[in-house]
Amino acid sequence: MTFLPIVERELRVAARRPGTVWTRVAAAVGALTVMAFCLSVNVGQNSGTIGAGMFYGLAWLAMIHCISVGVRTTADSLSEEKREGTLGLLFLTDLRGHDVVLGKLFATSLNAFYGLLAIFPVLAVPLLMGGLARDEVLRAVLVLLNTFLCSLAVGLAVSSVTRQARRAMGLTSVVRLLFGLGALVMGALLVENEVKWGKYLTVLSPFSGLILVPAAAYRSDPGVFWASVAWEQALFWLTFLFACWRTPRSWQDRPVVARGGWWRAWSRGWIFGPAAGRAGYRARLLDVNAYYWLAARERSKPAHVWAVLGGLAGLWFWADRYWGHDWRNAGVYCITGLCLHGILKFWVAAEAGKRLGEDRQAGALELVLATPLSVTEILAGQWRALARQFLPPLVAVLIIDLFLLGGMEHEVHDADHWGLWWVGTLSLILDLAALPWVAMWLAVSLRSPKGAAGSAVVRVLVIPWVAHVGTLLLMELVTNGQFNASSGVLFGLWLGWGVAADLVFGIAAYRGLHSRFRVLAMERYTPRPGIWQRLWSFWDSLTDTKGTP
Repeated sequence: MTFLPIVERELRVAARRPGTVWTRVAAAVGALTVMAFCLSVNVGQNSGTIGAGMFYGLAWLAMIHCISVGVRTTADSLSEEKREGTLGLLFLTDLRGHDVVLGKLFATSLNAFYGLLAIFPVLAVPLLMGGLARDEVLRAVLVLLNTFLCSLAVGLAVSSVTRQARRAMGLTSVVRLLFGLGALVMGALLVENEVKWGKYLTVLSPFSGLILVPAAAYRSDPGVFWASVAWEQALFWLTFLFACWRTPRSWQDRPVVARGGWWRAWSRGWIFGPAAGRAGYRARLLDVNAYYWLAARERSKPAHVWAVLGGLAGLWFWADRYWGHDWRNAGVYCITGLCLHGILKFWVAAEAGKRLGEDRQAGALELVLATPLSVTEILAGQWRALARQFLPPLVAVLIIDLFLLGGMEHEVHDADHWGLWWVGTLSLILDLAALPWVAMWLAVSLRSPKGAAGSAVVRVLVIPWVAHVGTLLLMELVTNGQFNASSGVLFGLWLGWGVAADLVFGIAAYRGLHSRFRVLAMERYTPRPGIWQRLWSFWDSLTDTKGTP
C-alpha cells in the first residue's frame, strides 16, 4: 500500500488546481502592497526605521492569519465527514487514523500554507533597507510556522470530538484565544504586579514569541522565546496525536443516554428558549413569515451579540480603571469604535448566509422551494431574522460611537474626528446593508457555502481598502512622492471606494438572488464554472433588468 495515500492524492489534486497558484500570487501581492503603503506614508524617514516598521507590521498580520487558520480550515474538517456519514467508510479500508487526519490536514490547509510561504520572501525584503538583522527574520519565520501548525492541529483535535460545525469552530476559537491573548494578558498583569511566575504564563502564548523577535527583546530573555516555541511545538504534537487516536473512535452514531441529560435539556432551553413558551414564540414567527420562523428558531442568538458587547464593555472599563487617564485618549476611542464596527460586520457576514448555505447543502432548500413560499418571502424572512439579532446591538453601537466622539472632542478639539465619525458611521450602515445580500448570494452560488462569509468580507470590506491604498500609491508615484492629501481627501476616498463596493456587489447579489435563486438551489453538484464564466455571470447580474421583483 502507498505510504500516506490520502496525502498523496490531495497533493496531486492541489497541483492541478488553479487556485493553488493564485493563492500564492495573491498572498505575495498583498504583502508587497502592505509594504508599499508603509513606504509611501513614511517617505523621508530613516530607511532602517522604515524597514523595521514594514517587517514587524507584516509579521503581525501574518500572525493573525496563523492564529485563525485552524478555525477557518481544519475545525470543521472531520466533523463535516461525520455529519455526512462518510468518515466511517474510510475506515472500512486499510487506512489508519493518522492517514485520515494527515489527509484532512493537507486537503484543507494546503492553500493557506502556500500563502504563508509566499509571504516569507517579502518579509526578507526589509533586510536590504537596514535596521533589521537576519536572525530576526529567521526567528519570525520560526514563530509563524510553529503557530500555523499548532492552529491546524488544535482545529483537527476539536473536530475529532465534535459533530456540529458551529461548536467545532467556537471551541477552536476559544482554545486559541485562551492560549493566545488570554495567557499573554494574564501573564503581563502578573509580571507588572511583581509575581515571579507570571513570566512563565506568557510562554503559553504564541504572541510572546513574536514580541521577543527583535534583537534587543531577544537578548533580554532568550529563554522565554525558546520556551514559547517549545510549548507551541509540544501543543502541536499533543493535539495532532490526540486527533489521530480519537478519529477512528468517534465516527459512530452513539445512542442517547440518560447521563448528561440535564445538560442537554439546559443547553436546548438556552438555545431555543424554555419549553413552556417555545410553541407560542414559534407561532408568532410563523404568523409573520415561514422562513423567518426557520431562521430565527434559536432564541439565544441576540443574547450572544449582547454578551460579546457586554464582555468588551467590561474589559474596556477594567482597562480604564487600571490605566486611568492614560487609557482615555483619542487613539483608544478611535480603535474601540473601529473594533466594534468590525465585530458587527464580520458577525453579520457569518450569519447572513449560514441558514441558506446549510439548507442548500443538506437539500432542504429544494424542499422549501417546493412550498408556496416565494423567493422574495424567503429572503425577507432571512432579513427579519438578521434584524432581530443585530438591529438593537447596531443602535447600541451607534450610541457608543457618539460617546466615543465626545471623548475624542474632549481630548483634542479637531474637526477630523467629526469627519472620521461620519465616514465610519455611514460605512457601517452601508456595509451592513450590502453584506447580507452578498453573503446570501455566495451561500447559494458557491460549491461550498462555508466560504461564503469570507468571500463576502473580501468583496465588501477588503477590496475597497486595497483600492484605497492603491489610489494613494498611484498618487505618490504620479507626484514623485510629493502627494500630501488632506484628511478630507482621505475620508472621501475611503467612503467613495466603500460606497462603490457596496453598490456594485450589493446590487449584483440582489439581482442574482431574485433571478437565479431557484436554479442555484438545485445545482449543488454542478462543477464550479471558470473565472471568465463567473465574471460574465457577474456582469449579467449587474445589467439584467428582469430579475428585479
